[in-house]
Amino acid sequence: MRAKPFVVRFQFSDLLQGDVEHDSQLGGVIPAISVAHLTMIGKSPFWRRRNAKRPDLPDISLSGAGPRAAGPAKSAPPRRALDSVGPRLARQDPVAMEGSDMSHVYDSLPAPIVAACEQVIEAYLTGAVPSADPRLLDTSESMLLAESAALEAVAMLAEQQSSTSNLLFADLLEDPTFAPLAPAMRQILHFLRARLAGQNPTLRLDPATPAPTLTLLLIAAQALSSAAASEDDTTASENDSAAELFAEMKTRLAGEPMDRRVPAGDLAFGLDDALADRVDDETFLRDGIRRALTGTVPVRRVLSHTAGHVLVVLDLAARPDVEDLFRLLSADPPSGGADTHVRWRMLPMPAPAMSLFRLEINWLEPVHIDLAIAFDTDNHGKELRAIACAEVVALSFVDPADIRSGRHDPDAPVITALIPAHRESLTDLLSKLEHQ
Repeated sequence: MRAKPFVVRFQFSDLLQGDVEHDSQLGGVIPAISVAHLTMIGKSPFWRRRNAKRPDLPDISLSGAGPRAAGPAKSAPPRRALDSVGPRLARQDPVAMEGSDMSHVYDSLPAPIVAACEQVIEAYLTGAVPSADPRLLDTSESMLLAESAALEAVAMLAEQQSSTSNLLFADLLEDPTFAPLAPAMRQILHFLRARLAGQNPTLRLDPATPAPTLTLLLIAAQALSSAAASEDDTTASENDSAAELFAEMKTRLAGEPMDRRVPAGDLAFGLDDALADRVDDETFLRDGIRRALTGTVPVRRVLSHTAGHVLVVLDLAARPDVEDLFRLLSADPPSGGADTHVRWRMLPMPAPAMSLFRLEINWLEPVHIDLAIAFDTDNHGKELRAIACAEVVALSFVDPADIRSGRHDPDAPVITALIPAHRESLTDLLSKLEHQ
């Protein structure tokens, strides 16, 4: 056990339960994509449905035979660790982008990696057998391109449909074939929506997350497929539209991609047990901060009153599912109230005034939805103490100030969802922080 200059390590393990995990951006290796991951696509009922519409395509191989049987491409580079900065952080540096005549998304990306990523998307859209070399998808460059493609495609879907709801990704999220990818897929979708909404989200992926690059490419492909399906219901037109949208996506990536016009956010892998004891304290603390902030929605304002009422106004632009839940709870509340679980966690910081509190809410009915909110003692110290004195907390995505200013229809109801404050737990954490 390495020396501790402050108490983060010990309090963190007690108050933020769960294994400390590995961060690929800080020296780890991206989980491998295998032939099995790619042939998994061919087993999908979705793939078979598309093939039934395309008699000109060969039968899907369920055993990995076919294009992959000849072995990996000779040009495939070996898997490697990400460096301490990584291409993802490099694209946030204006100096790194200076002097480039092309989009930074494609800048310095090897052509075989670009071709492999694009082949996966094209295979999904056409119902063909994915033939990309899995090793080409096991690099930091491929993950960078995959994220940029997914972001661009989701933005195009939003332009086409005015929505990026999970219903438009049902072929992926509900297909048993993609079940191993579905948990991370939902998290990544929230992350991409948050970036497009102008937020600066954090997503700390479990180091065992399977095939994140493939997951991002499938999100991109499904977004394009959903956008194409909205244009025309006929199979031929849908295929033509998908091809046109795919071409448009590549043109946008090569020009002025969305990736350069929205906040980058922080997408990284967590520290695993092997690395947790070897990294320096700053790296360890950064991993803890990512854990505390992962998947949280921004707090716009907290209003508290002397009567003990607390209203937390949230920015739910990236969580339309939570907005829909609030509307449902308001219009047709379950008898006896919604079955809701609430949990407070705390990440103490070297400076107690900057400590982070994470409120996790789990609705079990009428639909199963999870939500996390982050507070810090510097900006929300008074509000946290007010919540510690309350029985319930009201959550809303409408700020009363918007009604007074005319930004929100004064005749429309302010929809709120009530949750238990769980004040005993919060009071205990605040007390521990005071005695740190």
